[in-house]
Amino acid sequence: MRVADPKLPFSGATLGASFFFVRGDEHKGSARLLFPTLARQFASLPSLRSHIADGAQEYIKQGGRQQAKYIFEQLLHQPLTKASISPPAWVLLVLDALDECA
Repeated sequence: MRVADPKLPFSGATLGASFFFVRGDEHKGSARLLFPTLARQFASLPSLRSHIADGAQEYIKQGGRQQAKYIFEQLLHQPLTKASISPPAWVLLVLDALDECA
């Protein structure tokens, strides 16, 4: 999906990932699956795929019960920092309803 409004500073941007919290939903009502879900969606972008895969392998080695800050580092921050998108472009991340999170 691309943003098409030329008046926006991120016109032509690609939707990299999104997550919508839903109160009462077992999976979408908690932040537990936030970072793995975003990483999976970002991995659909060819320029990020190998970096996300490397981060996911490290995440799996450490086990699934890590603190959120380590999950974020392994699955998102480190892979996105290592990736080079050519030509440079906006990749959007959409989060909604953080106030819904338990």
